[in-house]
Amino acid sequence: MRKSYRQFTNETIERSTIEKLLKNCDNSNNNEKISLSHLDSDILSQLLAVLTPISISDQPLPKYRYASIDDLYPVQVYVELPTSLDNISPGIYYHNPDEHTLELISTHIKNEMINIRLHLVGRSSAIAPLYGKRLGSQFCMLETGYIMGLLEQEG
Repeated sequence: MRKSYRQFTNETIERSTIEKLLKNCDNSNNNEKISLSHLDSDILSQLLAVLTPISISDQPLPKYRYASIDDLYPVQVYVELPTSLDNISPGIYYHNPDEHTLELISTHIKNEMINIRLHLVGRSSAIAPLYGKRLGSQFCMLETGYIMGLLEQEG
């Protein structure tokens, strides 16, 4: 049994109620980006550091500073660098939160602006086996919102 400090009532919440609430959170713009300009690699590293896990001695798995359904963390962060940033070449990089590293994915850039962009990509397939494709997608949107809120708060 998991230890919890939350207080729950004995009310039953219908699945349709949860789906309705999630639908209200739906954002039709799938190209949400946080555009950043005039950064150096240290500032970018500090910004992305808020997405790295925190080890807690009495917990078997690391914890993150944002919520995720069943601790699945299906949303991945990609960094698009249109120009060199200190010693980092232009390209699209995956931010590996466990290692706090940038892994080069592609050198093809379609960013005509000079801004660095963060792309948050939800892998609903990680959730679909448990909650179905539709809810998986909606849970990814919620997690994306949590990540964006954390980045805005800390950035």
